[in-house]
Amino acid sequence: MIKKGSFLIIIFFLNFNCGFTPIYSGSADFQIAKLELKGDNAFNNFLNLSLKKYSNITKSTKYEITAFSDYEKKIISKNSSGTPTEYELIIIVTFEIENNDGLVAKKIFEEKINMESLDSKFEEKNFERLQKQNFAIIISTKLISELSNIR
Repeated sequence: MIKKGSFLIIIFFLNFNCGFTPIYSGSADFQIAKLELKGDNAFNNFLNLSLKKYSNITKSTKYEITAFSDYEKKIISKNSSGTPTEYELIIIVTFEIENNDGLVAKKIFEEKINMESLDSKFEEKNFERLQKQNFAIIISTKLISELSNIR
């Protein structure tokens, strides 16, 4: 029992004294002053929710971002009766970024996933909606990373 307690104390001190800081700790050194979203409404709503926390930060570097999202659901395969059995969900988002100096950067992100056709169309729509939400989280994370690297 004493060994277990001393082991936990040692681990505790090593973790707090090693200088560890998380990479994405949420402290951004920029502000998204304006965000304009065009394209797929469902995806844009999820993207807006992911990026909203960066609009409330007061920083000297401010970005105005316009996003164009293009969502597509392609049929990959069909069964013998012609009913789709597999789809590919694709989202392409083009960001036009303008900073304080008026410089414009253009970033394009693309995400894909294959999806099996489900018997219940309700469940299929819910799965598709969940994938749009996941795409928004992934793409917003990539955008924030890119914005952090722009100087």
